Amino acid sequence: MKTSLRRLGVLGSVLAAMAAGARADLITPVRGPVYSDSRIIRVEGGAVVFRLLGTTVRSMPISRIRTIEVPGLDNFNQAEKLLSAEPPQPRQALGLYGTVQPMASRPWLETLVRYRRIQALDQLARIDEAVKEWLAAMDAEGGAVDALRPTNLPDKGSPANRQAIEILQTKLQQIRNKPDYRQAAGRVLMELYLREGMSAKADALAEQVAIEGGPGSARRPETPARGGEAARKPSGNAAAATPPAPARADLPLQALQRLIRPGQDGQTLRKAIGKLETARRSADDTQLPLVLLLTGKAQLLVALSSRDERGAMLRQAGLNLMRVFAHYPDAMEAPEALYLAAKVNVELGNLRAARAAYQAVVNRYSRSKIAPLAQQALRALRGRGE
Repeated sequence: MKTSLRRLGVLGSVLAAMAAGARADLITPVRGPVYSDSRIIRVEGGAVVFRLLGTTVRSMPISRIRTIEVPGLDNFNQAEKLLSAEPPQPRQALGLYGTVQPMASRPWLETLVRYRRIQALDQLARIDEAVKEWLAAMDAEGGAVDALRPTNLPDKGSPANRQAIEILQTKLQQIRNKPDYRQAAGRVLMELYLREGMSAKADALAEQVAIEGGPGSARRPETPARGGEAARKPSGNAAAATPPAPARADLPLQALQRLIRPGQDGQTLRKAIGKLETARRSADDTQLPLVLLLTGKAQLLVALSSRDERGAMLRQAGLNLMRVFAHYPDAMEAPEALYLAAKVNVELGNLRAARAAYQAVVNRYSRSKIAPLAQQALRALRGRGE
């Protein structure tokens, strides 16, 4: 009898394990091992939280998950395969996601489908619909899904761009007291303004967010520099020869990068410097290179347009720019900071130091987009016999 009971117990354990395995969610990351024994617990903040067999709990951003297979949800599973196919088929995936109904047994499913719909709409460059879905997710989660913001914009003149601009303008009026949410929405709106050639509106938004009370965050931006972006050729004006800052910043740093440019009025540049100096006090070593670079660049531009404080502002610019190179030589900001420091020395008449800095850019950062500019600047100095 006891033997029979033991056998029944073992059989029950096996059946329970088999049943658990049948209910397991299959999570396939973009990179790394497949989680075949997982149970999704919740979906929030742009991430999927799941429990592995046992008690281990993990969280993974939805952007790092290639597919999720949920037992019994054939349409959802097929949509996942279409969205991750090579090439992706977001239009067909979107239709299937639309057929997935909320389930009381899986309260996280509705949020997961919304995330995937945002991604599919973004792939299709249906920016107006993507913005609506994303803002709905932001509203539902208190602005915690910034990482899912749409980035794929249609061509200039698209009605979808205009519609998305109107949606975001209205939303910004509604979230005046939610700075993080405003930063995320403002970033999308600024990209839309720039795509549509609305430079004046982009500048106004940049000043509003970065200077007129926008949060002074110095968070390290997420977006990598665009490797294919051509470097700007130097001209006679030292500031005009400055290449654009890496296109990788969240607001307000993105806004400050927009404002700190040749031709900007001195008052706006001084406000930007004050904002950056405030941010610097709370910045850590991952944030300081960009903050110092932008501060030095703004000070150089002020110096070039001001006679009264030219010398003092040039020296401050030089110190901030050289701090980037001295303390963070491997940071992606270092080549540009050293290049601008050379320009500061040219303006101060320290031509030997300027040549040394330009040469250091060429030698140490030969593969950077700044190196050709430094090489041209060296030839220009030799042409002047200096």
